[in-house]
Amino acid sequence: MRAFSIAALFVVVGLFLPGGNVQPARAQSPPDVFYWNPFDYCRAVGTIDHPDGMQVWLGQTPEMVLAVADERRMPPDAPFRRLPPALAWRCMDGLVYTCNWGANLQCYAKVNFDTRPSDAMNDYCTQQLAAGVPGSVSVPIVRAERFRAYRWQCQGGVAVAIGEPVVAADAQGYFKGLWYLVAERTP
Repeated sequence: MRAFSIAALFVVVGLFLPGGNVQPARAQSPPDVFYWNPFDYCRAVGTIDHPDGMQVWLGQTPEMVLAVADERRMPPDAPFRRLPPALAWRCMDGLVYTCNWGANLQCYAKVNFDTRPSDAMNDYCTQQLAAGVPGSVSVPIVRAERFRAYRWQCQGGVAVAIGEPVVAADAQGYFKGLWYLVAERTP
């Protein structure tokens, strides 16, 4: 396991600072172990929504890029495989999962399974009814809040969730289709 003591690092650095024997304040002391490898970190913490930058290097690894490229079935010469994409990562059950950020891809947004409409959704439906729009009208995503799991329809001036959820969530509540399991390469 590639880890080292942060406290030891502060002692060594403190020896070279003016005043010599400088120690970090106990109330704000860093964790005892820092991980350079997200795989070791995830094995240690198990499940965490947002990796802690005081405990682990937050950069992305080649394995993360390959996980996304392979899951999306990108050809071996795809530019995505060569250029560093914007990836987020987190730990679930001791394993590393990664997500490719995008304009409409909010990696850390959790799926909202609430079937109660928001005020904005009901306002839209009331406006549609007042305008004399006949029948049921779909509530636009911008009104329905885009992290909702259901499709929404106006019925009698009120927004109603219809059908089954149109998206799936993983065990932590994130959009299942956005997060990919990252396989660790062995040297």
